[in-house]
Amino acid sequence: MAAANPGGISTQEEQIEMARGARILSLFEIMSDVKYQMTIKSKTSDTIEMKEIVGNMETILMSCDKYTLELDKKIQKNIEKIQKEIDGLPDLVTKEERQMINEAMSTSFATGNAAQGHWCKCPNNHIYCITECGGPMEQASCPECKCVIGGENHRHVSGTTVATEMDGASSMLFQTVELVHTLNSRSNQPAKHVVEIDLRRVVL
Repeated sequence: MAAANPGGISTQEEQIEMARGARILSLFEIMSDVKYQMTIKSKTSDTIEMKEIVGNMETILMSCDKYTLELDKKIQKNIEKIQKEIDGLPDLVTKEERQMINEAMSTSFATGNAAQGHWCKCPNNHIYCITECGGPMEQASCPECKCVIGGENHRHVSGTTVATEMDGASSMLFQTVELVHTLNSRSNQPAKHVVEIDLRRVVL
């Protein structure tokens, strides 16, 4: 027999409602996924089924009816199934499209379209671009996950990595800029080529 708290709700019921809340968050993450949103627009038999499964899960999770362990197991199985299908979908942006985006943005690069290392990723792997010299001079929020991106004084915020897939770069430009700052500070000379940038974000 499940233990009951003073409010009349058993510990087991509390746990199952907490599980419901977790499933709701997982479902909303799926529904807000760009791949899912684009996929269900195609209206094939597979995508129609996917949409129906998601819709049924939403109905169950948002219902005022009692949520049971059996329902939770069914929801978990369906969430894992849909997430696996989404993960298996091809990238929404092709290699050719990435090249076109890079060429368009390169008009704002200090050294033109031959430059590499302007493309970065936030800690959650959302891609954005830093123009001009490639070193960040201001911070902003990632449009996708709201974490801090950019940086100050040509130094990126912690967790920033290079977006190699955009231009083939193996490192970000700021690494070279930081070396210049270090050498200049040691020789007591002012840093050169410091240009305040306009932080522009392209999330893929």
